[in-house]
Amino acid sequence: MTKICLVGGAGFIGSSLIRPLINTDREVHVVDVNPLPEAIDEAHYHLLNIQDDRELVALLAGMDEIIYLAHDGFPAMHHVDPEHEVKSNVFYTVQLFRQLHNTSLKRIIYFSSGGAVYGHTNKTKLKETDETAPVSSYGIAKLAVEKYLRIFYETNGLPVITVRPSNAYGPGQVPFRGQGFVATAIKLIQQNKPVTVFGKEGTIRDYLYIDDLVTAVMGLLDKGKAGETYNIGTGTGHSNLEVIRMIELVAKKQYIKVALNREPKRPFDVNYNVLESTKLKNTAGWAAKIPLEEGIEKTWHWLAGRF
Repeated sequence: MTKICLVGGAGFIGSSLIRPLINTDREVHVVDVNPLPEAIDEAHYHLLNIQDDRELVALLAGMDEIIYLAHDGFPAMHHVDPEHEVKSNVFYTVQLFRQLHNTSLKRIIYFSSGGAVYGHTNKTKLKETDETAPVSSYGIAKLAVEKYLRIFYETNGLPVITVRPSNAYGPGQVPFRGQGFVATAIKLIQQNKPVTVFGKEGTIRDYLYIDDLVTAVMGLLDKGKAGETYNIGTGTGHSNLEVIRMIELVAKKQYIKVALNREPKRPFDVNYNVLESTKLKNTAGWAAKIPLEEGIEKTWHWLAGRF
């Protein structure tokens, strides 16, 4: 049986991957500093921090596959604390992977950020080969780790695949965590509170439903090529204001009105980010299936009565 470990696996994306991985007859291990939102009996849980590198390396050395999702914080937080970003998310991650090249690992998937590493752009869709010029400490850290892992692949054969997902959303995402606009906007509206938009219409993002992201990762576990980077996105962009108007269509059915709070744009926000995922399609036959309107309605119903 293939043994796989999700490092940082108790969050939104990691917890969404556990059941599909179990269904492929993998032995699933989860490493995190936090408990799973909902216990899954078939998964093996390890309460560890990536700073506990000796114990973590020993665990990971016995795995066949790793999905690395760990990241301490979110983009807005690290704009004001870049030192924390470098220490917690670059140093410890690089230190960990540097010790894994003499293992029997067959596949590592590192979660970077399709929304943060490219920076400002005039392109309608961003390819993996386009310039990377992040404008936040978060994006710089993600890109730095990417480059170190590339070195480890080239010099030691570390079988790492980098994924750059767009903005994931859907059932399971906790609102008010500093990222995850869809979940936070929905919950604010359900609570009859205003939704903040930074700038005229907010930023334009490529919103990716969680089930589509999971399918992409599963495809790359089976068909992805080590040393390569893959965007995961729908190829369609929507502004924050457009998302709010879609949520409003669902809210009206519940006789809930939508209120906005306008704020100036923030310097660390990338104005426009939409991903081209042709490389992933050609590699794993993947394409996003859930339209944003449908995904928003599913997320609305999941969040109703929660938080």
